[in-house]
Amino acid sequence: MKDALRPDVVLLTKDLNGNHVIQKCLNRLGDKENQFIFDAVAQNCIEVATHKHGCCVFQRCIDHAEGEQTNQLYNELIKNTIPLSQVH
Repeated sequence: MKDALRPDVVLLTKDLNGNHVIQKCLNRLGDKENQFIFDAVAQNCIEVATHKHGCCVFQRCIDHAEGEQTNQLYNELIKNTIPLSQVH
């Protein structure tokens, strides 16, 4: 399943129905199995966090992240604070 979702995580986070697929993965899979989601969301922080569905997914990622995953997400948010605060 991860291999099928991995190339489209960012696209799915911004999709009306696809974001629920990603959120279901976060709810059902373990932290290690969800690492591909944390990686994609962190690497595409601005694109995901500035979209109404993507923002919900980003928040769920923070809720489900553990240890280094939490640091990974927060570091991207901190690094992108100014661009994120300027989005209309």
